[in-house]
Amino acid sequence: MDAASESAVNDVEACVSELRAVELVEINDAFQKLFDGTYGTCEECGKQIPAARLRLIPAVSLCVACKRQRERLKESRVELPGWSGAEVMADVDKSEAFCGQARRRA
Repeated sequence: MDAASESAVNDVEACVSELRAVELVEINDAFQKLFDGTYGTCEECGKQIPAARLRLIPAVSLCVACKRQRERLKESRVELPGWSGAEVMADVDKSEAFCGQARRRA
């Protein structure tokens, strides 16, 4: 029991640590944007992020519409265990190349 509890605590601590690291990166990016004069501009569409959203989440980089779109895309992706995104894309490229050759022969 103790080993299982300790393992669970370690997992939670690692997760919290990872979240803090991500937040620090986002905060540093927001400061850089502030210095560059691009703070408050959506990274996807280039529109101004509403002030209320910036007050709520000061390090936000996407407007609500772009954030929702990104989440929809993320939800629609099929995760293949053990495959990296690069491997999947390489296979897609190979398939497209093969299909193109097959169409040219037909």
